[in-house]
Amino acid sequence: MASSLSYVEFVMEQMSGAGTITCRRMFGEYGLYCDGKYFACVCGGRLLVKITPAGEALLPECPKGIPYEGGGEMFLPDVENREGLVELNLDVRLRDGDTGFVNALAGLEGVRSAVLVSYNGDYLG
Repeated sequence: MASSLSYVEFVMEQMSGAGTITCRRMFGEYGLYCDGKYFACVCGGRLLVKITPAGEALLPECPKGIPYEGGGEMFLPDVENREGLVELNLDVRLRDGDTGFVNALAGLEGVRSAVLVSYNGDYLG
């Protein structure tokens, strides 16, 4: 079942707090982009989000699914939960191994959690 444009627009509105969300038609479905970077797709009337090491650390219990036959596994978040759809990912290089900034970020108003994930550049997806 192909996804409707109205559903894609609903998903985009739910995620609007994360940045500029746009979509592109892809193989009869839709790819989603945040500030120009691909991060998710809407396939078969479902939102599927790219799995990253940071996402795995933040959402270890999030259900997963495959967007289409032969596709890789992706997160299947609850699209009705607007707060759970907005997350900031930031790539940083540490100077002198100082990780104290994570606690400072966690203490900011509106921040539910801050997680530091070490990533060596290998993507196993």
